[in-house]
Amino acid sequence: MPTHPIDDYRYYVGKGLEHLVRCVLPKNNLKDRIIDECLISMKLEYSKQWAKNSKPYPDIPELLTELEKTSLPMAILSNKTDEFTQIMVNSLLPYRSFKVIRGFN
Repeated sequence: MPTHPIDDYRYYVGKGLEHLVRCVLPKNNLKDRIIDECLISMKLEYSKQWAKNSKPYPDIPELLTELEKTSLPMAILSNKTDEFTQIMVNSLLPYRSFKVIRGFN
């Protein structure tokens, strides 16, 4: 499969893993079997690698601390799978009082 410049991925991410796969595969390889194989491989690799470079945006932990003082209920809704969302929030934002944490199922 062809590669893409790293900078191009900013146009591919943010709409889910299947969208990313469809963007990077050559048009002649957009077959269900190939897409499914890529999704399985990418999910496995992502589960091993996500923690290396993932972190909250700057100032988010401090913002959450201030919001918690207001007693407003807070929630996280993600386009990542629910399993990954739970793991990431517990790892990157521990000790936060979110009323709901949900990912995509």
